[in-house]
Amino acid sequence: MGCPELLREANRLLARCGEHAGSLEAQLASARSQSSALSSHITVLESTVSALDGSLREAETRLRASCAENALLRKTCADRAAQLATLEATLAAMARQRTDDAGRMAKQEKELEKLRDTAHQNRKRGKMLFGRSSEKVHGAAKAPPALVGAGIGGDDLDRIKAIFDKTGYGTLEKRDRGCPSLERQGLPVVTVYLDVDGLPPGSIPMGETRTDKAVYVKERFYIRRYIRYAYLCPEPGKGHGCFRKVKAPLPPDVEDTGRVGADVAFQARLVTDRYRFGIPTQRQNRRFAACGTRFPDSNLYDWTAAAISKPVPLYEQQVREVISSGLAGCDETRFPVIDHSREKGRKLHIGQQWVLVNPVLGTALFRYGKGRGHADAESLLGGFRGHMLTDALPTYGRFGKKEGVTHGKCLTHGRRLFVDARDSDFPRARQALEDYINPLYAIERDCTREGLDFDAVTERRQRLAVPILEAFHAWLLEQRERVIPRSPIARAIRYMPNIWDGVMLYTTDGMYMVDNNHCERVIREVAVGRKSSMFAASHESAQRVAIAYTFTATCKLQGVDFEEWLTDALTRIDGMKTSQLHTLLPQYWKKDCVA
Repeated sequence: MGCPELLREANRLLARCGEHAGSLEAQLASARSQSSALSSHITVLESTVSALDGSLREAETRLRASCAENALLRKTCADRAAQLATLEATLAAMARQRTDDAGRMAKQEKELEKLRDTAHQNRKRGKMLFGRSSEKVHGAAKAPPALVGAGIGGDDLDRIKAIFDKTGYGTLEKRDRGCPSLERQGLPVVTVYLDVDGLPPGSIPMGETRTDKAVYVKERFYIRRYIRYAYLCPEPGKGHGCFRKVKAPLPPDVEDTGRVGADVAFQARLVTDRYRFGIPTQRQNRRFAACGTRFPDSNLYDWTAAAISKPVPLYEQQVREVISSGLAGCDETRFPVIDHSREKGRKLHIGQQWVLVNPVLGTALFRYGKGRGHADAESLLGGFRGHMLTDALPTYGRFGKKEGVTHGKCLTHGRRLFVDARDSDFPRARQALEDYINPLYAIERDCTREGLDFDAVTERRQRLAVPILEAFHAWLLEQRERVIPRSPIARAIRYMPNIWDGVMLYTTDGMYMVDNNHCERVIREVAVGRKSSMFAASHESAQRVAIAYTFTATCKLQGVDFEEWLTDALTRIDGMKTSQLHTLLPQYWKKDCVA
């Protein structure tokens, strides 16, 4: 290539370089402007970074402070958590302690209740041993507020007040409870005249002085020996040499046992001493020995058992009489018996002597049972229909729901609880007795004193006793929540509403009794005999005891001498027809003797 071309090429390159240089200068100017802008922006950014750095340092300072505070808070929370755990453990321990204390307090409360009950029972035993057994309250009776505040006035109020003034225990007319004079009792009198020996002449008689002495003739025994002649009598129509033996018969009340027996009067005496007066057989024998005659104990046992077993048909008649009478009070008492049916020898069994008493007819019935459950009551009361008066034993309650039976409850059992509660809460017990219960008995005493018939008694009970009972029931419901639970007064107050319908039943008929005391009095002889003889020898013997107590109690209610009745019954029972046996029962025997 030549120079010109090279030159043109160089110029072209230079031009292009110039263009590029201009472009570069423009770019450099732009870059400078951009660099200036970036410098200013960098300055701004540096100031911003500086500001942010200060803020960051402040934030870091605050963060470190916050971290320190957070650590402190965490430590505080940990301390509080530890304290809370300690408090929770303390509260749990306190809760356990409280539960334990509550359990101990409940246990101590039960022990305290037992101690209170024990102290109460000890006071009752002390009263039974050394105090009055009567539940009557001394002092004149007063008209109850239930009648005085019932709007009764004038002559009726005066009449009501007179009833209670005349029948108060402290103002009752004193009855002659002593024995009549010996002459009035029909004792024979043997008179011994004593005179002065060697009186001087001229002595003037001035009268006489009488001195009476009761004389006891010691018992004596003798043997009544029956000699019966025997003969050989020819038999008519049987030919020569045919004979039959003929012997004089014994009296109906004499049995040929082949050994020495006992006369019916002696047997009656044994039974009377044993079951009427509670004298055990060994003590009877010691008394006979003191009179000069001693019998084997086994003979006395056999004679007594035979005398009780002989009137069994009469006992069956008495069962039908009492069960069909339609009115009876029922009760039971424990009776220890030797049970021979046990596999491991003889064991003591606590049986029950059940008793039914008709206070209107004056009849009683005892029957022995092995327990006091429904089956035992059913064996005695199975066919009974009518009014039955008992205590609150559940067995009676179940039987009282039967069709044809009206079940009354005894007021004395409730009164006895209030009498016993006087030691624990005297004001309430006295209010219950003086304002409500004693006036009810004052009404009954007034009816008895006036000799009212059953209809008049019913009218008086409805007029006077019902308002008292209604006020008493309201008072019981009011006081029920105010007394200490399980205290003697609480038991008394809660017992009465449970038997209330049965108590109110006596106001509907004058024939019904207000309490079951007639059964309590009859059972007393069983309790006396139980102290003398600790147990019966067998269940069969216990039933024989029930037969004996049946007739001793009925004779007592009828005013019949038991020994005299039993002697006559043992003498006549063998020769009587079954249809005539009822005439030997004590309630009919007296009338038969009068006729």
